[in-house]
Amino acid sequence: MTDGWADVAEVPGARKTLERHSRVLREEILGVAAHLAPGQRLPVPMSREPEEDLWHEPLWYARRATLRLTTDFGSAEVVQHIAHRLAAQGWHTDLDASSTAVATASATRDGFFLWLMAFPGLSRADLGGSTPPVLLYADPAGIAVGPPPPPAPPERFVPPEPVVTEATREPGHVLCLDCDGIGWCPECLTRGYLLDDSGERRRCVVCFGSKVCQICGGFGQKRLADMPSWMRRQYPTDPTH
Repeated sequence: MTDGWADVAEVPGARKTLERHSRVLREEILGVAAHLAPGQRLPVPMSREPEEDLWHEPLWYARRATLRLTTDFGSAEVVQHIAHRLAAQGWHTDLDASSTAVATASATRDGFFLWLMAFPGLSRADLGGSTPPVLLYADPAGIAVGPPPPPAPPERFVPPEPVVTEATREPGHVLCLDCDGIGWCPECLTRGYLLDDSGERRRCVVCFGSKVCQICGGFGQKRLADMPSWMRRQYPTDPTH
């Protein structure tokens, strides 16, 4: 333990500020989610204070939250609408809807940070954000500590093209029911990892880091003759052509 830290104390009122910011962030994320999944009231997982950082710099703390939605929101125009809505509310926004596969938007206001990554073709969207940093613990040495820089948006990710489509599947085969022809893991989509509630990378719990679809082994299609009868009934498409 560093000398002088034995008498470390919380800054008065800082924890209440952090909790108040957390409630604001949750409502802002739910406001965005309402445009992607109308009528749903979803839980927003919020990271806990990283107590283990008490003895390390930086002394500033923030809460982060992430939320995944599975909903048919149509097109990237929904993301543009959300970005324009946030801008009208005083947020500084950054939008990238140039790709038909993924649209991203980020917004900052009063230290709050929001981000959205939507995949129209997969009917899926990930969104999250962070609270303004708060100096939670006093520095016993009396050294002024500046707040950390604002967080960067998540790395832009473009989903892979399907390895096979309805038009290119082989005769006697059907598109994999799990990945719909993508061939890659439908959960992590070639990355091999997922982001947990704190934004840290964790090995994908579906493919366990292999990155490929566990049902079709990466082929994107399955041969009907190799399936048991109960499985064939799940594929209404006629695979004879």
